[in-house]
Amino acid sequence: MDKVIIYFFLKYSGAWESVFNAIRNKEKISIGDFEIVTEEIISKTITIVDPKFPDALKEIDRPPFVLVHYGNIDLINQYYRSIGLLVKNDLSKYQFKALKNFMKFFYKNSPILIIQIDKKINKNIEELLNPKGNLIIIISSPLQEFLDTNLELIKKYRGFDSLLIISEFYDFSFQNSIQNFERVFAGLSKAALVIGGENEALFNNTITLLIDYGKSIFALPEEIFTKSRSNYLIKNGAILVESGAEILNTM
Repeated sequence: MDKVIIYFFLKYSGAWESVFNAIRNKEKISIGDFEIVTEEIISKTITIVDPKFPDALKEIDRPPFVLVHYGNIDLINQYYRSIGLLVKNDLSKYQFKALKNFMKFFYKNSPILIIQIDKKINKNIEELLNPKGNLIIIISSPLQEFLDTNLELIKKYRGFDSLLIISEFYDFSFQNSIQNFERVFAGLSKAALVIGGENEALFNNTITLLIDYGKSIFALPEEIFTKSRSNYLIKNGAILVESGAEILNTM
């Protein structure tokens, strides 16, 4: 069944509805069709019927049929200690100091940190990344493109089993079939830490999905005149947080 799903995934460039309909309607496949499902592709993918595919992603809207991955795939199934990080790009000194303290604590206590990257990695998080800590990166671009344009990041984690990068896109032919990749972030995160955050689509969509999926949201309190949405989130049900221990103690 893995090969069948991967075949339709490649044939329809990852378009969820098309893959779903092909499977539901038992679309016919000839033996020759499977030639596109190479061993190299199989080694880089995990399907929804694979025993290692996380239950947390089976429960989200339009669960991915296939994930393309690089790194330690075993990290994907440690949901019980996974923390999503939502951090704005331009942090104040206060916000960066807080982020640094959170990251330092997390590296000592080994949760799985999850970040999502739309176009480029958050510079504040990148500065604080340490290969001694576990990290899952969810990207909106084809996997190989990301690997080719983030060589320093890949080099930093070489020799460690602490990195996993996942995408729903195998190559550039998938660009017209972009899914809502924030749902994967929200699905894999048991809890999320918000530092900063502005009124922009990616941030808002992710927060909405976290709420819809019943995830715990922790927010760093801000000054009352800031444009950050943290205080708004706290007033609307997010948990005010001052230390990483407060997050881990609830997990």
